[in-house]
Amino acid sequence: MELGGREILIALGGLLILGIFLDGFRRTRAPGSGKIRMSRKQPIFGDEDFDDTLGELPTGQARVVQVRDKESVEQLNHTLRESAARNENKLTAPFRAPQQTDLNLDPEPTPEIEPGPANSRSPSANACETPLVGGAASTPDVGDVLALHLMAPRGEKFSGSELLDVVLKQGLRYGDKKVFHRHQFDDGTGEVLFSMTNAVNPGTFDLDSMEAFSTPGISFFMVMQDADDPMVNFEMMLETVDKIKRELGGELKDEQRSAMTRQTAEHYRQRIMDFNRKQLAGT
Repeated sequence: MELGGREILIALGGLLILGIFLDGFRRTRAPGSGKIRMSRKQPIFGDEDFDDTLGELPTGQARVVQVRDKESVEQLNHTLRESAARNENKLTAPFRAPQQTDLNLDPEPTPEIEPGPANSRSPSANACETPLVGGAASTPDVGDVLALHLMAPRGEKFSGSELLDVVLKQGLRYGDKKVFHRHQFDDGTGEVLFSMTNAVNPGTFDLDSMEAFSTPGISFFMVMQDADDPMVNFEMMLETVDKIKRELGGELKDEQRSAMTRQTAEHYRQRIMDFNRKQLAGT
């Protein structure tokens, strides 16, 4: 029996429908086809549009993603803030500097001082001689003497006439030991609070030749055992030296000829307090 074109088309259509049906039946019988795929994790940052496929590599392996623990980050920030607060509280207490003193000094080397005769003593030794502070009979313990040095800038010297004008303006008076003293009263009477000597041997000044005089430095010292209140005397000496320095310039040095700093000034004050305690213990 011969088939026409219409019959052939109907047969092909039937085969196509049968093929589609068989393919669908095969798919429904495949393993795991009835399971619903669920996301294995929730979005980390609350982003509803998080693409879960970004966590997979082309090979099907899981991609390692860093997960931020918000609570741990906040705890770390809190710990760091507490640590910073503790460090701030551990800062050194404010320096109790004299109101008049600004120890912003340039620690350049001290100018060379011409050596004296072999049997002569150094300027610091002259500064420690008791006769310069009122004629006491015995030499005080070196630890009881506080000294400061004001040195002229490198290569320069203090002019005698200018020096005389400045020290007289600061209340120092020329004494019979050929050095200057700061007394309790402005008229040059009362207790000697501290003294000023020449930094060059023998440590004295010639009042009659101050016009031609010059020196690389001057020294100030006080004897604690001769003072009614060593702390008051020291503060006045430090104030006076600072004012002279502002007038003449130069570099303020401690008794070791090192740059005077705030820490050094505090060290002097501590020595005074230790001395006062010893005096009280001995009474």
